[in-house]
Amino acid sequence: MTPQFESDKGRPVTADEMREAPGVTVEPDTTLTLALPKTGLATAEAGDLLLADIGIPRGVYDSLGIDYADPFDGARRVWLRSR
Repeated sequence: MTPQFESDKGRPVTADEMREAPGVTVEPDTTLTLALPKTGLATAEAGDLLLADIGIPRGVYDSLGIDYADPFDGARRVWLRSR
């Protein structure tokens, strides 16, 4: 099933309309990202950036060929960027 989004006009939103970005609608103080840093957050207006460990075993990264260096050092979360 494809999700349907309705516009304020009472009809489904088209793919072209979803690509339009009318401007920033949220300016967060802090963004929480899970497991690994996301490249899109490096330049995003995401505020302070917090990375949380969700317990993915190292073997998962190895099996996917992801070069993984554990950033947590035993902690459950680490700050990646703080103002």
